[in-house]
Amino acid sequence: MPKLFASKDGSVSVRERRNMERARRIAAQGMVLLENNGILPFLDHARKIALFGNGARHTVKGGTGSGDVNSRFVVNVEQGLLEAGFVVTTKDWLDRYDKAVEEAKNTYDARLRAAVEKEGKKAAMRIFTDPFTAPPVVAVTQGDVDASDTDTAIYVLARNSGEGRDRNPGAGDFLLCEQEKAAILFLTGHYAHVVVVLNVGGVVDTSFLRSTKGIDAVLLMSQAGNVSGYALADVLLGKENPSGHLASTWAEAYGDYPSALTFGHMNKNLDDEYYTEGIYVGYRYFDTFNVAPAYPFGYGLSYTTFAIQAGKVCVDEKRVAVEVTVQNTGTKFSGREVVQVYYSAPNGRLEKPYQELCAYAKTKKLGPGESQTLTLSYPVADMASYDESQAAYVLEAGTYYVRVGSDSRSTHVVAALELDREAVTQRLRNCLVPDDGPEVLLAKGIVPYGYAGEKAEMEAAERFLLCSDKIPCSRVQYSTANEEIKTSKSQKLTMDDVREGRALLEDLTAQLTVEEMACLCVGTARGGFGGDSVIGAASTLCPGAAGDTTPRMTQGRNIRNIVLADGPAGLRLSRHFMADRDGNVIPGTDEAGIPGMELLGMPKPEIPKDATDYYQYCTAIPIATLLAQTWDVEALEEADRKSVV
Repeated sequence: MPKLFASKDGSVSVRERRNMERARRIAAQGMVLLENNGILPFLDHARKIALFGNGARHTVKGGTGSGDVNSRFVVNVEQGLLEAGFVVTTKDWLDRYDKAVEEAKNTYDARLRAAVEKEGKKAAMRIFTDPFTAPPVVAVTQGDVDASDTDTAIYVLARNSGEGRDRNPGAGDFLLCEQEKAAILFLTGHYAHVVVVLNVGGVVDTSFLRSTKGIDAVLLMSQAGNVSGYALADVLLGKENPSGHLASTWAEAYGDYPSALTFGHMNKNLDDEYYTEGIYVGYRYFDTFNVAPAYPFGYGLSYTTFAIQAGKVCVDEKRVAVEVTVQNTGTKFSGREVVQVYYSAPNGRLEKPYQELCAYAKTKKLGPGESQTLTLSYPVADMASYDESQAAYVLEAGTYYVRVGSDSRSTHVVAALELDREAVTQRLRNCLVPDDGPEVLLAKGIVPYGYAGEKAEMEAAERFLLCSDKIPCSRVQYSTANEEIKTSKSQKLTMDDVREGRALLEDLTAQLTVEEMACLCVGTARGGFGGDSVIGAASTLCPGAAGDTTPRMTQGRNIRNIVLADGPAGLRLSRHFMADRDGNVIPGTDEAGIPGMELLGMPKPEIPKDATDYYQYCTAIPIATLLAQTWDVEALEEADRKSVV
């Protein structure tokens, strides 16, 4: 009898509540305040809100495909505001947009069903190649403004992306579409206060927002999981002070990115990608080639202000350590700040960026006037560059400058490390040498970014001498052949023998036949039922999961199935399914593992009277870019370790 681990109780579990609270707390730490003239956080008098935008009700919790999670529910922005005590006064506009989305979705579904009837199940692949896209926002009218009875508006701009839904630089994706621009312009002309919330997983163009007068704040809420609305309300009310910092550079224009003309479909070549940026990726490019960003890497505002003061610097041939004191210089709000340490390597024969991040730390929550001293350190070897001619990481001779700041465009020199001669930190071997590698970007003759007073800081910086002879050097040992696993055990071993200490796992592995090992690698047939292929949902024991290892190893070896669930934002499982009295999952009783697959029109199953209902409600945690924007290692570990169990 198969063992099913899903719950027979469909009520909200303690685990769900615990994980949603974790997701809510972590999400607020990764939201980034891009602009604010003091309107945020909202005080008690600003509780009536005119709410607009495609993300107000259709809030995007995360990615598509394997990035999706079938959570019990999604708390959208409107719900989060209402439960936090706000009064949303634009329900008529929200209803009109809902109707437009519904009509567009019905048209899309009808077109897909027709394709399935004509072409068969292969047409369902259009869910990935031609996914549903919601229509542009409907117009905001004077009637909407008059009925809203408030001077404060929030516009939520959403973008969906993920597996099967690649980003593009056009209007309605990277760029705002004309309907969005018109709506926002109308709001700034009719409301005293306008806040724009970005419900996006990646970069969007902000030039229109930054050039439009009347926008009081821009907040990057990102895509915060299935309790997004709650987390956003916490930030808007100041219950949580946004302490996120950008984990990517937001350019002034799409064309400012070095791969803008060649990446993805831009050069009409979806078969081959040539990463010609070389080492100049992200802020390394913008800083080295002196391209001004809209918002630099590591950028993030707060409801309070901070002073960052570098203190004692300790250096030897193994590590660099910098003491940094952070003070909350505000008078109203507590908050957390991110401290970033960069280094600038000397120019030599090897290409090097203007600066590179080498250490960072996030303060505890500091009250007004409160300070905290942090020690940030990194290995000297981290400043090395790879030299293909030597197949080694080397530190070239010269002066290495240590910088401290809160983003890549606010750093200041705090120390100078002088290396007497070139030092090798690690010797390797060039194992895979390309026959004809692409031409990569070079910075020869380029004048990098700089700032007033930088040269004076370099001259005044405390200097430390590094002796190349004292810098440790390691050598990577490469295996020349796979080691054969052998065992002296003659009796047939099972996993029980390993668990109970009668044999080692290596003994069991050594006994496996080629066929057994192949079965472990291949796993169950896709779909599990009659060999039908269901992409991304092929588990027989845990409906909705990506797949299982093989059940054939249960008999004879007692190696049980391992469920393989894909999804970086949590487990993607079917929320409900049914099983017969023997514990066999009844095909067709589980919802589609990937939204839209139900349009395949699978026949409805016959359900026995004694069938049992099972439930698998999972928590969608914030997407990876939001987690990165926390700059909080403990929060990342908590999300990775606990939020999915």
